[in-house]
Amino acid sequence: MLKYLKHTCSLLLILNSFFLFAFSGKLEAAQIKFVPKVANTQHDKMEMKKSQPREGFIEMPFVESNPEPVAYGIEKDMGFMLFQRPIMDMVYPNSNPLPEERISGLSGFATQGEFEPVSFSLYPFKKLKNLRVRIGSLKNDADDTLKANIDVWLLTYDNVRYPRYSSKTWRRMPELLENVTVHTAPAKECQRYWLRVKVPKNAKGGIYHGNVFISHDSFDKSISLPIKFRVLPFRLLKDPKKHYSAYNYNMSREIDDRTGRLSRKAQKYGKKWIGKAAQNEYKAMVDYGLDVAPTIYLRYDKKKKEFYIPNGNAQMKDILAAGLKGPIPLVVESMQAIYYRHTGKRLGSHSMVPVMPPVALYEQLTKMTIKFEQERKAKGWPEFIYVPLDEVAANSREFGVNVYKAFKEAGVRVYATKNPKSSDAIYYAPYVDFWCSQPYFTPYEEVIKSKKHGYWSYPNHNLNENRVTGVRCKGGRMTYGYGYWKSGFTMLIPWIWRSYDTDHFSRHAACGNQFDKDGNMMPAAYWECFREGVDDAKYIYTLQTAIVQREGSSDPVCRKAVKNGTELLLQIWNSIDVQEKYLNRNMWPSEEFNASRWRMAMAIMELKKYPVLNNKVSPSVIVDFRKKRKKESLDELFAGHKRLGNLEVKSLGGVDFFKWKAITKEVQKGRGIKRRKKGAKSLLFEVTVDHKSDGGGEKVHYPIGWPRIAISFPGKGLDLTKYDYLTLWVMVDSDRDENADDFSPLYIAFSSYFKKRTLYLQTIINNTEQRVWKSVIIPLKEVINEQGNKKAWSSITAIALGICEIKYKHGQKLKFYLDEISLIKFKTPVISSIDAQHNLILPRKNLIFGCNLMGVLSSNKGKYEIKALVCDEKGNVILEKNYPLAENVKVCFDGTKLTPGNYMLKVIIVDSNGQVCSSKNMRLRAASGPFYK
Repeated sequence: MLKYLKHTCSLLLILNSFFLFAFSGKLEAAQIKFVPKVANTQHDKMEMKKSQPREGFIEMPFVESNPEPVAYGIEKDMGFMLFQRPIMDMVYPNSNPLPEERISGLSGFATQGEFEPVSFSLYPFKKLKNLRVRIGSLKNDADDTLKANIDVWLLTYDNVRYPRYSSKTWRRMPELLENVTVHTAPAKECQRYWLRVKVPKNAKGGIYHGNVFISHDSFDKSISLPIKFRVLPFRLLKDPKKHYSAYNYNMSREIDDRTGRLSRKAQKYGKKWIGKAAQNEYKAMVDYGLDVAPTIYLRYDKKKKEFYIPNGNAQMKDILAAGLKGPIPLVVESMQAIYYRHTGKRLGSHSMVPVMPPVALYEQLTKMTIKFEQERKAKGWPEFIYVPLDEVAANSREFGVNVYKAFKEAGVRVYATKNPKSSDAIYYAPYVDFWCSQPYFTPYEEVIKSKKHGYWSYPNHNLNENRVTGVRCKGGRMTYGYGYWKSGFTMLIPWIWRSYDTDHFSRHAACGNQFDKDGNMMPAAYWECFREGVDDAKYIYTLQTAIVQREGSSDPVCRKAVKNGTELLLQIWNSIDVQEKYLNRNMWPSEEFNASRWRMAMAIMELKKYPVLNNKVSPSVIVDFRKKRKKESLDELFAGHKRLGNLEVKSLGGVDFFKWKAITKEVQKGRGIKRRKKGAKSLLFEVTVDHKSDGGGEKVHYPIGWPRIAISFPGKGLDLTKYDYLTLWVMVDSDRDENADDFSPLYIAFSSYFKKRTLYLQTIINNTEQRVWKSVIIPLKEVINEQGNKKAWSSITAIALGICEIKYKHGQKLKFYLDEISLIKFKTPVISSIDAQHNLILPRKNLIFGCNLMGVLSSNKGKYEIKALVCDEKGNVILEKNYPLAENVKVCFDGTKLTPGNYMLKVIIVDSNGQVCSSKNMRLRAASGPFYK
């Protein structure tokens, strides 16, 4: 991710960037104008009240490193600076925009029928009272008006648990888009506005012009900010095999028509409000790309001993009227009551069973399901796909399998919220139609070969569980679009579309979209990013369809267009770094998403010049995925620098690992097989999983706990900020069967002198072949920058390696062999990666990219220099910049000198004698953009 750092461009570039129009044809002079104010005639809408931190919660504020901006030119009259970042990049209340982020105009492009967000931000130099933003009509050169739905939203801040939904720390963060028409902006507190354009399906292609008007009480004029918007003359196609749904507590269920009960929300707002809100919600779901209805919940009538859906007729009517379809995921929410009726006891967390129920329970489930299915078919409702239990613990396998079997015997299809690689998955497999794992656990090749099971994902880490904005926004967009395409999975069903609690400090930790007082949806910003991902996937499928339907053309120009489109898809495929969870590391720069989208749009328009030869339905993937790019691994990088004597390694194991201690009773620590290479034996971390007794090591009683081994650092602790990476090798062995032994989650945790709770905990392996050594590399610089709190990272008191017992079956014996546990830093600076987009859209003011460097020590900062070059295809240097060495370097080139074509970006580190000590190259492709002339 491109870092917003202290380093700024030259004064000439600052002035140039302010007076240029973003994405304009010839980068003409700025067109910000002052126009007379228009009297406000609309009813003002104010921002809603936000959550307030509760006692015991500690603030973890965003710490800005950029310098405060200085008002320049007309900004002194306006009272604010206008700037822009991609929608996936955050603008916090205390963000400081950089000079090159200044804008004097807005732009966007979209296809017919597509939603497209255009975002911009204000940095107020003073208090702006009664700040208003509105947009005028968009017209083309023929004076035709783009009759689009254009909404203006303010991205409001809320106090949110951070960095996870369960944290006792919080941060003030951008969260909801609200339809605010007037707002008072405090001095130096950024305000981000969101223009959401919905292009009509029959809109004429071409470029439309308009203006955004900004006013406030401290200035007697309105500021007119120009906007250009290009409509592409085609509609996007959706892959019929890819679906989007969501977990949701549908508003209609607030009214139980069978019992007559009203929820507290229904009592407060009334049935009419509930009905309106339900209809608005389903409509919003369709707008955000959902095509499958959200989860519906199946209740149990104790008196009649049968299943039913509360307010089912109203739910189905509204769902189908909105355009949502089936098969609909159906959650059986009454298993607790049914289990209690048969046993007199309560199920524990993750369906933990205190006693096994009688066979009569399973027989009742089958009988009730058969009857309910008969009623469903009679009413003409869509098919339901049942999830009888959610995330069943491994030691409740017998109960869980019997429940799933009972539903399958009723003749319905079911899905299981379980990793198909987990230890107990093989027992569920005969009774499961769809595996629904949280990350993309199963590799693409395995997914597409499966004939018995489908694969779904509930990516909660992009929504509720992880509150880091980059994970939600950029990681979310990748998960829903490009990453979804490369996963082979066929359904995304995240927790949760809308939380039923609006208080971020409640036990339920609110997230997702919300309602305003009138029952209208207020979208969460990350759902806007998810929808962009949905559209990315549509661009891919539209291009694939255009290719497939023109294959075999006798026209050589058409054949070339088919070839070019296919090669573009392969380039995009190979540029995606496949991850089980798309977080905020090893990700594309934010600008790459739309740049790749635009290149696909150009390829689609080129292909549409030629007639369709067939009506074939494109497969989900048409690229030859066997053609993989060769990429240097970090292990190869380390090995090369070790040979050169440029690697400093601090061992955390020593000869016999005596400093590592077993923390819980389930653990035996010893020395196992010979080390990975040769010599003394490796560290053996041996665990017998015990779900029944507490192994100790925790402050409270946990029968199912976290067996681990740890190494301690007494005194002031270990300063991890001085190192670049933590590395280790792991090999797993166990007594499990061949179907379960590939899933072996192992976590690493860090404790700090300056933090009471665990500073950081992360799973470092999940799926791994047994009895094979696996390399684990943790990029400490990235982790520390992501998590913040450098003071805590400079005083690490312990590092632990362990397992979460709930992910394993009771009684399993596991052996983790650990070797070469080391901290690594480079003695001289090394370029680990270039954070630049491969695809450039012209024209552009700037070409900005980051360099991630390792081995930057305070002692060598004056001894090295960074040279950045852009060369054309003939090797001629087009652009060149020199920078002093810094831990993170952001290079800013004048992008106006680029023309369409291919380039080579070269970054070199040289010492005081001019000797090259590190270098990286990267190919760039510059293409004509939506407004290039």
